[in-house]
Amino acid sequence: MDTKQTMIVAILLIGALPALSIYAWQTTPIYTVQNAIEAALQFVENSPTYSWDGVEGSIEVVEAYKTRNPNAVWEVVVAFTSANAGYGDRSDQIVATVITDHVIEVTVEGDSVTAAIIDEVWDEQGEAEARIDDTPHGEAEKMAIEFLKNGPTFSFDGIPGSIEVKDVIAAESYPVQYFITIAFECRHAGYGEREGQMLAQVITPHVIKIALSDDVIGSAIIDNQWDELIQRTVTVVFVISPDHAKDLAVQHVKNEYHELAEAPYPDEWTVSNLTPEGLVGATTLEFTGEGWRVEVHYAVVLEPIYNIKIEYDNDTGFLWEGQIDSEGNLIEP
Repeated sequence: MDTKQTMIVAILLIGALPALSIYAWQTTPIYTVQNAIEAALQFVENSPTYSWDGVEGSIEVVEAYKTRNPNAVWEVVVAFTSANAGYGDRSDQIVATVITDHVIEVTVEGDSVTAAIIDEVWDEQGEAEARIDDTPHGEAEKMAIEFLKNGPTFSFDGIPGSIEVKDVIAAESYPVQYFITIAFECRHAGYGEREGQMLAQVITPHVIKIALSDDVIGSAIIDNQWDELIQRTVTVVFVISPDHAKDLAVQHVKNEYHELAEAPYPDEWTVSNLTPEGLVGATTLEFTGEGWRVEVHYAVVLEPIYNIKIEYDNDTGFLWEGQIDSEGNLIEP
């Protein structure tokens, strides 16, 4: 091949690269917080603990935040209630019949759940106790402390000697994921690099929760308010549960409609899941009791709007429809 031919081939190859890059970008999945929430909720609903005795309608998203950039890694915190004590499938166990509230932290990477720890003590994926690190000064702990010391918040005005490791949990996964809780104090209020700011000069206690795996810090959240990795405020969203939305709606109609003022409120509700099998992204629950029928329909999102239909079996054939937002506010048509 002569020089001219070589140059032509080179130009053709270079010209092909942009088209290849654009095509590759178009076919790369984009994972959002909504994808993460849906993956986490599906995992919880099918998990051994919730499947065994989870109370229908009790699942609610507490918060969701990105823990690693640019990779699509999210932490989704979900609360739910079980009818008995314990974790996992307890078919062969003697369990205490007591309503038990749980919080599960679900790590979603891409479209897969890579870790799920309940109450910081149970590995739901491995169906075993989350192993506590036997080495108080292990490598994971040292790495977390060094991260804190070198981070903008502690570097600015952290008090030497105030650092205290409160908890080290190692999930039995591969690679092992560590969840480390550290308390410390600063000489001023606030977070991050605060040079040039007007600051309250007051000893301020903090707690940082650090997650790391394979020598990489995945998340570092101070006081559930500040992301020390990316230096910005953490948005924590608290939403009411479908059961709570039902209670608010029923209380509203009892207060506003005189014909229901004396209607008995059920001591217990029967809950049925009316969601069509295979439907992902929305849920419909039916609550019945003492002549009441309440249907709650909502999209599975971080801050859902609950669409509620209330029927009461009396002579008037009472029917009410309205909405309750994720904070418990009434939205009537």
